[in-house]
Amino acid sequence: MQALKTCCFQTPAKDLWLINSFESGFCYQLITQPIEVRHSSKVSYAIDQNSHLHLLINQNATMLHLIWDNSVWQKEILPHIQGERLFTYIDTENNLLVMFQISGTFSVLTCQSQGDCKVTELYTHNSDFLPLFFGVKGDKLFIYAVNNTGNVLLETIFNRENGQKVQESVIFSTKDYRIEKHWRLPDAVILVLKNTSSSAGLLILKICLSTKKQWSKEYKSLEFSSGLSFHLLLAQQDLLFLLSTPGDFYYAYSYDIGQNWSELHRSDVFSPVFFVDIYTVNNYPTSFICLPKIKGCLLQHPVILSYKEFSAMLYQHKLTLQGDRCRSPKIKKL
Repeated sequence: MQALKTCCFQTPAKDLWLINSFESGFCYQLITQPIEVRHSSKVSYAIDQNSHLHLLINQNATMLHLIWDNSVWQKEILPHIQGERLFTYIDTENNLLVMFQISGTFSVLTCQSQGDCKVTELYTHNSDFLPLFFGVKGDKLFIYAVNNTGNVLLETIFNRENGQKVQESVIFSTKDYRIEKHWRLPDAVILVLKNTSSSAGLLILKICLSTKKQWSKEYKSLEFSSGLSFHLLLAQQDLLFLLSTPGDFYYAYSYDIGQNWSELHRSDVFSPVFFVDIYTVNNYPTSFICLPKIKGCLLQHPVILSYKEFSAMLYQHKLTLQGDRCRSPKIKKL
């Protein structure tokens, strides 16, 4: 049976899990990792259009490329890559693109599906900005980068063939907020920004990358301390945003892919809980979330919940709390 979507996640113990979703449900499995993965401090991974998992490992100044085809691992050494910062992208022809940095200069290695490789050096990239992600469209390559203070998002367009810069523009800038998290969508990015002038204030921002149109939702009243993490589930047009704290978590819904959001609601179901995002091709969010830790206990096997299952549990927990309050005994006057 052909999977409708394949996605992957890595637990805090560095275990790699692969999820295949079907019309009737989904299944997931622990991937047996080669010894190179276990001994590596950093692994970059990508999923291609054929549901194959790609791992990139920098080992002894050599970039190792491993491909899992759902049965065995294939290994190869990628030429011309020795950089530390790696970014991946799968284009419409299922070619793997790897952007890497060497001495402040970024280059892109294109690995075609038939085995040919080509390196393109990107000229005049702004070194004051750190890339968040990149993509391609036609003969253009797009890099989206943030400045050191995290309050400016820059779009730089390069010619895909020769690496010459075509255009550069700021698509978002703010004085009071700092970008904390981002999620890529096919033609958009969703940003989570935290207020830098006070402990209260959170902003969820969606930017359409083609039109640059923006939609935002600001949460002013809630105060947040350290130890926050942000997560997102995507089910067709619906989004579930999670803000996890050391004690509990908050959640909000969007039913138009991030243009409008509900208010944040607090929940302590599973708490203290640890979430791990689950991504698919080009690190797009999925309708799944991983819970490797529930009630403060690290699980031997992580729990995977779908958007529908998680939403149902949140709703049922909310009804249970309301019912408990209604059944609370009244205090009689003496």
